[in-house]
Amino acid sequence: MGPKRPRVLIVHPDAAFRMRRARHLSLSGACVDTAPNAAGALRLLRSQGYDLVVTDALLPDANGLQVWEEGRRLSEARFILTVDTPPTEDLRATVRAHGVELVDLGAADPDETLARAL
Repeated sequence: MGPKRPRVLIVHPDAAFRMRRARHLSLSGACVDTAPNAAGALRLLRSQGYDLVVTDALLPDANGLQVWEEGRRLSEARFILTVDTPPTEDLRATVRAHGVELVDLGAADPDETLARAL
């Protein structure tokens, strides 16, 4: 039996974004689940163990920090919050205060950034 494959949850409202990231991370050796919103993410967090949760800052039914807030009670996973536009200083400060990693997808290659996070 080989090494344990990392389990990753990707939460993003854009289906194409979720599928591209899931495919890339799967090719990197991860087991990947996806959810389009906070409700789906929390349902998965209640039933599965994850090593990494990648959530968009703006979801249709919540924001990424709300997913982290509830998710940290359900999982010891590492959380990464993603934004599609440059984050404000207020958001940077809030994320730092919560101990969540922030990735600006406009300034970084999302596939490489997430593969490094495994």
